[in-house]
Amino acid sequence: MMTGSSTSMVEVGQIVPDNWLKTQQRLTKEAYWTVTDQDAFIVGVPLINNFGKTVGGVALRSSKAYHQSKVQSMFIQLSKIFFIAISSFGILTILIVFLFFREITRSFAKMSASLQKTADNPSVMHEDGISEKKMNMSELEQHVCEFKDKSEEALAALYQVQQTLKTLEERT
Repeated sequence: MMTGSSTSMVEVGQIVPDNWLKTQQRLTKEAYWTVTDQDAFIVGVPLINNFGKTVGGVALRSSKAYHQSKVQSMFIQLSKIFFIAISSFGILTILIVFLFFREITRSFAKMSASLQKTADNPSVMHEDGISEKKMNMSELEQHVCEFKDKSEEALAALYQVQQTLKTLEERT
């Protein structure tokens, strides 16, 4: 039977629990032992004399409630950091998407305005073959106008071919 000494006056002279002694006796090559009680974590090291015989031990008993409060505090801090990181990442992503699509939106608005301007204004041709409308247009508007003119020519050619096919069908 071994008695223990403690820094807590309540435990001075108390008998060391059997499971602590049994755990220390089972040691083979480990330099320390551990036990978990209902309310504490215990870590101990055996005291060995010069002849290799265990003559006692030192055990450190630490409250589970203290460790759990520290783990809970750490969990709360990590949760805060996680939410700050996720929020920052989300805001940064929204900002990057906004900046990226802003230029695309501007280009789309320019193209829409050019198409609308081309559709709304009729062409007046000069002697040199350049329409008055094309002289006052930006480069983009000129390209849109050329596309419109070529599309109208292609549609007229298709219409003419369609009419030719109809007349051929009527003859046969």
